[in-house]
Amino acid sequence: MATTNPVGVLIADHHGVRRLGLAAVIGREHDLKVVGEASTGSEAIERFRTHRPEVMLLDLGLPDAGGLAVIAAIRRDARRARIVVSTGREGEEAVYRAMRAGAAGSLRRDAPPSVVLEAIRTVGAGQPYLAPALATRLAARTRQDPVTSGEVGVLRLVASGLCNRRIGERLQITESAVKARLASARVKLCARDRAHAVTMAFAHNLIDLDDVDTGQPRP
Repeated sequence: MATTNPVGVLIADHHGVRRLGLAAVIGREHDLKVVGEASTGSEAIERFRTHRPEVMLLDLGLPDAGGLAVIAAIRRDARRARIVVSTGREGEEAVYRAMRAGAAGSLRRDAPPSVVLEAIRTVGAGQPYLAPALATRLAARTRQDPVTSGEVGVLRLVASGLCNRRIGERLQITESAVKARLASARVKLCARDRAHAVTMAFAHNLIDLDDVDTGQPRP
């Protein structure tokens, strides 16, 4: 019977005891493994580049480089990096900014082990992870930070069935720009993936069926 390689996890947290605790929790799971640890922002960036983990658990309060700077640095090298941020006093605003920067999920620092493992597995499978209560609150932020016309344009073409490369050709932008607009729209709409983002765009009346066939806005 074929076996699946365990998901590699990098733990970046300034608190040594917490790192040890997370490593112990993850180490007990047959489908997960800890591939590295970091205690500062610069270490987090270096260890990510060395180990290329499937999932990174990132403390937003790391010394010497804030969590947002770490996310930005990592995603410059690896656009598909899957990062789960942990927050304490930073609160909801920090989570919102981290998701906008490219984080794939968020946890409270006091989350129980079962939730930590659920988040790792969800993000490792390519899906964003947010606690339901937080997802609801972040959805309300869409009214304050609306989906841009450029992001709507990408969503229309996703709904039309085009891949990122074809969308870029149609809009005359790079494939990376397409991915960035789609990621931003997903965060604003609290969507799990690109298909869910399209569903949410329909629900918010950002696009409708008349837009889908041509990929162009209606008159």
